[in-house]
Order: sequence, then structure tokens, then C-alpha cells
Amino acid sequence: MNKGDLITIVAEEADIPYNHATEVLNTLLDAISDSLKEGKKVSIHGFGVFTLFHRESRPGRNPKTEEMIIVPEKNLVKFKPGTELLNNVNAEFQQPD
Repeated sequence: MNKGDLITIVAEEADIPYNHATEVLNTLLDAISDSLKEGKKVSIHGFGVFTLFHRESRPGRNPKTEEMIIVPEKNLVKFKPGTELLNNVNAEFQQPD
């Protein structure tokens, strides 16, 4: 599934035009990105939590040339899935009580 597929599903399920669904999804993604840039965590109940992690620069090596390099610092996004999401994707493996 890609962004276009998600937009189509939102448009159909919410019974709104495709361009409105595009705006909704883009606004949601922008809000998540902006919050992470500000150092805030984004928690969506039942779905999961997005957090920002800063990785310092570190020594590394180019595997092709064996040359030692410095890998630059950067920010990474971590995602921890929520219980509902995990239960939904693992529903077929759960034993009935």
C-alpha cells in the first residue's frame, strides 16, 4: 500500500472527494513531522508512538574501499506499535479461548 492507496481508502470510507482526502492525509503527515521536528513524541492511541532519536556522529568504514569515514550525526524516527495494532496484525495466530 502506498500514499495514493491510503487516500483512496479515506475518500471512499469517509465519502469525501479524493482531493479532500489528499488534504486530510497530507495535513496529518505534516502534523506528525512538525511535532517530531519540535522534539515532541506523537502518540496515536491503539496505533503506536512515534519518537525522535538523535544519533551522534561515529566512525565507520566504506565496505567497498575499506576506507575509514565519519558517519555524520542525524535524527531518526522510532515507531513503537500499539497493542491494538499488534493484535490486529497477529489475529490469525491467536488461539481461541
